[in-house]
Amino acid sequence: MDKKPNEKKKEEPVLFNFATKELSQDAFFCWLFSWAEEKFNNTQLYVIAKEFLKDILNEDIIVNSLEIRQQYNKIDFFLRINKSIIIIFEDKIKTSQHDNQLARYRNIISKEYSKDKLFFVYLKTDILFQHEYYIVKEFKYKIYDIFSIYNKLLRKNNNNIYNDYIKYLTQKIKSYQDFEKIRYSKWEQNEWIGLCYKLQKIIQQSVYYDIWQGRELYWIIMESDYLLDKKLRASLEIKHSLGNNYGRLVILLHVEDGRLNKYTIRDELRKKFEKLFKDENIQINNKIGITTNFIIFNDFPIVEKGYINFMKTKEYLEKIMIIFEKKVK
Repeated sequence: MDKKPNEKKKEEPVLFNFATKELSQDAFFCWLFSWAEEKFNNTQLYVIAKEFLKDILNEDIIVNSLEIRQQYNKIDFFLRINKSIIIIFEDKIKTSQHDNQLARYRNIISKEYSKDKLFFVYLKTDILFQHEYYIVKEFKYKIYDIFSIYNKLLRKNNNNIYNDYIKYLTQKIKSYQDFEKIRYSKWEQNEWIGLCYKLQKIIQQSVYYDIWQGRELYWIIMESDYLLDKKLRASLEIKHSLGNNYGRLVILLHVEDGRLNKYTIRDELRKKFEKLFKDENIQINNKIGITTNFIIFNDFPIVEKGYINFMKTKEYLEKIMIIFEKKVK
């Protein structure tokens, strides 16, 4: 049957929109690199897998034997090629490295495979913010973020699994880049990531991205020294609660000494911040815990006619940053 002239192509379901955990991504890459063995040299996937390996190893090798192990000593997966080359992969989705894991994995493999040539790779199908990038580079891992993975894998192929993964990456990148075109009431996590990524690139401020307690995303923009001569710090952050479309620009208080009188702190800081931000539409929290959203900036982000105005949002953030830098830090 012929298509009607204005009939849109139907979007087919994408497997990896459902298989979203790191183990699913591990499985995809283990499956992909399995095609690098020489016995598959007449396939499209062989060419793609070999190109990826060449980029990691900085040389083209013939893969006569390949051992793939998953979750060995908590390492996501590793390849042992020709019984002489080890590639360790740390795989991330929506999280960053933690608990000194990159150093631990390096130490484990260096001891157990001391005679092999070792390579270490950090795969993340999300955006790497500056702070995370520098930490990973410090441990000498080769980094592939969502953009470099996408560019590396964007090859013509007729395998449905492979093409589904490319569709998944394409949709995700598009959601980062198109946040200004999405009505603000429809925003989800990826739109917030896209906003913060663009802010970081323009403002050139180190931003740290992480997930705390599994339900909240934080982008730390600035941190203060100790306030009121006490073990108390403040940080300027953009915060997004998972499952909600809204995000907030906040000043978080971090109380490092639980013995401090929180009522006295609250009253002193209320006076300080009310004076500093007297021209802003702010909300001040009456309670102080170990970590508290003490100040909420109600005018962030700037939304006009249902859509975010990026330039005005950027200018507003820069104004708050200047005050924080001069008066709070």
